[in-house]
Amino acid sequence: MNRDLVAGNGHDFFPAYEGMPAPDAEAIWMNKVVTIPGHGPNANELVLITAHMDSISPQHSTNAPGAEDNASGVAALMEAARWFRLYKFDRTIKIIFFTGEEQGLYGSKAYVASHPSEMPNIVGVVNLDMFGYDADNDRCFELHVGTLSASRRVGTCFTDVIDNYDLNLTYDYLTNTATSASDHSSFWRINVGAIEVLENSFYNPGYGCQGILDDNPYYHTINDKVAYMNLPVTHAIAMGGIGTAASLASPMGKCFTEDLKVTAVSSGIAVNLSWTHLNDADVYNVYRSSASDGEYTRIAQVPESSYQDTDVEAGQTYHYKVQAAETDFVCFSPLSESASATVGEEPVLFSIYIPMIIAGD
Repeated sequence: MNRDLVAGNGHDFFPAYEGMPAPDAEAIWMNKVVTIPGHGPNANELVLITAHMDSISPQHSTNAPGAEDNASGVAALMEAARWFRLYKFDRTIKIIFFTGEEQGLYGSKAYVASHPSEMPNIVGVVNLDMFGYDADNDRCFELHVGTLSASRRVGTCFTDVIDNYDLNLTYDYLTNTATSASDHSSFWRINVGAIEVLENSFYNPGYGCQGILDDNPYYHTINDKVAYMNLPVTHAIAMGGIGTAASLASPMGKCFTEDLKVTAVSSGIAVNLSWTHLNDADVYNVYRSSASDGEYTRIAQVPESSYQDTDVEAGQTYHYKVQAAETDFVCFSPLSESASATVGEEPVLFSIYIPMIIAGD
């Protein structure tokens, strides 16, 4: 995981939002990039799943909740990161949180400009921007695919995921009328295949949404809140986007085929943990909690399949989980089931006094 620093390359798309100063073209833009390295023969090829993490409103500096635009996309990327780290893929995946989208696609334009050698290796880009509003509950949204053949590959993959996983979604599959008003268009400009996933915002008769508009009236306002979103539909569309990126990257199976099984045994003022070594594991992360359903905190990272926890108190029950990691490829096992132990009392050492009776005359 790294912070990607890229220089802005001009303001040529959106005007600055009313009341907001135009960004400095020479500013440094910070995109968050999470890389899941590929394991297969096509590891040099890239699949990008992206979303912008900035939001806007007339009170942009103090009150711009941005629940749909674009916490919907950001939440999907976080879920993608949570799941992708558990699997091996043939191709490398980049999960990118763009900045400056609302001001003119600054983060994505700068990313493209700063990584020219990467662009020919991109198989496709799934851009998730504002897809959580569905007031009429028709479960219909828009796929802005555009006219590039490489984009159609991504769009077709998305529709296949909807069908194969029974996501119960309908959509407008847009080519000539596709919008360029989001970060995907930064890739279109250099002929990289990309799609935009959007709520039902445009009038497109003859497609899945039947030409019925259902756009978010709270868009770019202080009321863009979770309360106005259709969360089941948001979840299904997010699944479609994550599944599309995974499919394009060609899954090769779990990082670890076996599950970790952990035992915890109290021994004096300590807890001894042990588990079976997993093939390809470089290190093990050890987590602890004071409650079985509480928050677990990492307390150690060890290369061995055992650990002694001495930072404990007598009479206290501790709960442990362990996770295997293959550090070279950012590959992890799921957290193990919890193992618990109650620390006993510290043993007391007694000195035995044996008086010496000296007999004498």
